[in-house]
Amino acid sequence: LLGPNGIGKTTLLKHLAARKLPVPEHWSITLVQQEAEATEVHVVDEVIASDRRRKQLLQREAELLSKLESQESQTEEAALELQKLCDELNSVAQDLEAAGAEAAEARVRKILCGLGFSNAMIDGPVNVL
Repeated sequence: LLGPNGIGKTTLLKHLAARKLPVPEHWSITLVQQEAEATEVHVVDEVIASDRRRKQLLQREAELLSKLESQESQTEEAALELQKLCDELNSVAQDLEAAGAEAAEARVRKILCGLGFSNAMIDGPVNVL
């Protein structure tokens, strides 16, 4: 969106992201800060890190895998818990696949190129932009 400061571009985007305005369910809306903190983090990694949903799913996946690895008991209750963990892990994996988590870097690179970033800018740290 282009326009003068103060006309509501950011407010509109915030309302769309919060789904306070009608948005198709299959749309994924992510907001990023207008100004990135000057860090040594590579630009592509900074953009990928802004995907909160992907980050939450990956964290939950790690938690579930850790719980599965620590399962030792052979009781019926433990078997039910194991099945519950496996089911949730499967659900998280499906959500990650649906969100295109595996293709996140390629998608970010394509977007940044479309915005006029060179490969050197994309692969370089945020603090040199």
